[in-house]
Amino acid sequence: QPAADILHKCEQEHRPIAWVGEYHAEFQFLGRLRQPVDPINRGDIGRWIAANPRGVVVMVYSEKDVPETDAEPLLRQQHRGRVMVIWDRAAFIQDPNLLR
Repeated sequence: QPAADILHKCEQEHRPIAWVGEYHAEFQFLGRLRQPVDPINRGDIGRWIAANPRGVVVMVYSEKDVPETDAEPLLRQQHRGRVMVIWDRAAFIQDPNLLR
């Protein structure tokens, strides 16, 4: 529920939302989202945040692949046996390694 709440708030603030990988509408109902979430590939993150400077990017990692960074995510939580992280544009500017 915490991720759904944050994504709902982002949508209310007219902040576009991207999901890295396949998105199966996980948060449309829980987050009461009315706008579509943009499914993007990892290699497209830089272009997407350049085109959507107020946007947020949702990434799901295996536990061992969560990047170590000083950049603060909007949220980090367990999600279906993995780790979901919601990043805003500032995180990618602070740590460009997150784009990899």
